Amino acid sequence: MRHRLWFGLAMWLAAGSAAAQLAPISDDPQLRADHDALFARVLKAPADAALSRRYAELAARMGDFEAGIGALERVVLAHPDDWAAHLAIGEMYVRLGALELARSAFERASAVEAPEATRARAAAFLIEIERRLQPTGWSFSGQTGLRWQSNANAAPSSPLVRALGFDTSLPNTSLRKPDWNAFVQGSLRLVHDLENQRGDTIEAQLTGYYARQFRLASLNAGVVEANLGPRLALEPDLLPGWSVRPYLLASGVTLGDAPFAHAVGAGVTLAIPLGAILVEPGYEMHRRIFHTSSGMPTAAESNGRWHNGFVTVSGTLPPGLRWFARLQASRAEARADRQAHRAHGFDAGVAYGFAVPSLGRKWTLAPFVGWTHTRYDAPDPLVDPLRRRRDREWRLGVSLDAPVSDRLGFGITVQLVNNRSTLPNYARRNVSVSFGPTLRF
Repeated sequence: MRHRLWFGLAMWLAAGSAAAQLAPISDDPQLRADHDALFARVLKAPADAALSRRYAELAARMGDFEAGIGALERVVLAHPDDWAAHLAIGEMYVRLGALELARSAFERASAVEAPEATRARAAAFLIEIERRLQPTGWSFSGQTGLRWQSNANAAPSSPLVRALGFDTSLPNTSLRKPDWNAFVQGSLRLVHDLENQRGDTIEAQLTGYYARQFRLASLNAGVVEANLGPRLALEPDLLPGWSVRPYLLASGVTLGDAPFAHAVGAGVTLAIPLGAILVEPGYEMHRRIFHTSSGMPTAAESNGRWHNGFVTVSGTLPPGLRWFARLQASRAEARADRQAHRAHGFDAGVAYGFAVPSLGRKWTLAPFVGWTHTRYDAPDPLVDPLRRRRDREWRLGVSLDAPVSDRLGFGITVQLVNNRSTLPNYARRNVSVSFGPTLRF
């Protein structure tokens, strides 16, 4: 019920934002009189830059952004290094919804010679403009192909494990096994522009993955997740680029082509541009339900809420580098203390785009790294009644996205995952290589 109330409130706010169109030109008598008097003075002294700036400020207060832009364009024609004027022109173009013209003005205001405060505000607007210029409507990206894993069954690195607190050897059937699978993955996204000059949108996304093993059919895996919610500008003039997105989400997982788990929940994220860096903190809460089966009779012990807080930071670096870093901390509640745990970690990476002249395309090479530390609440007496599980997992890899046309391409990812644990049952290492054609539209 609380999720429905929250989402209903968010949709009401979105509808209210949609109705908030550009304010009409003010008909305040005193403001109009001041405007006319100042306009007459500008006509007599069009070369007076200070006078034109005052007129532009007054015109903006009235909502007459075209007049304000015209006055400041005369200023920057005579004074190209008037960075404040370039910035003001960009802000008024944003209010008019002329985002391409606004971007040109903000790029000029971002010159290295400009004051730091001016460059920071222009950079924040540029981040917001890039988001708002992304295509609205439906979009899709996906890949199909083959994946090889050195440890497809996630077996321990050592055949010697713990059981009931004693060392024991795994049977041959439980040792590490390599395998191939055929996979398909895709993401369908909808962005609906509310066309209210604030940049408010309704966003929905559906992602899915399915892998069918060549030998280990019991490990066939499928995942589907959907989310839906509005993205609302907080205060476009005072805080350019700042937005909030509350959303609902649902997911399901299959294992061995049978239902394994499902979850419903809600989340919220903020977008906070700090100069040329975008900071996106967020929080999600899932209610997870695991399905018991003959192969996993105790799966329901993991039922409970999952809380996840995170901060993603991203930006660009010359020449042609994009970077990101993500910090997160989570808490998994469970019916059994031995399944409840806390975790924290990070992921980071860079993406380098380089031209391929023979194809007229830009390919992207993206190395990445990640680390997660997981601490379980209580020992598992079936494994070791005196030792609690602690995992430290490292992830290292690189991917290549190689488009050959507007819609078709090829992708490859190589990844190493190494998990060190206080219990040998969970210490494992896996190398994977996946590759195949990609599709975008």
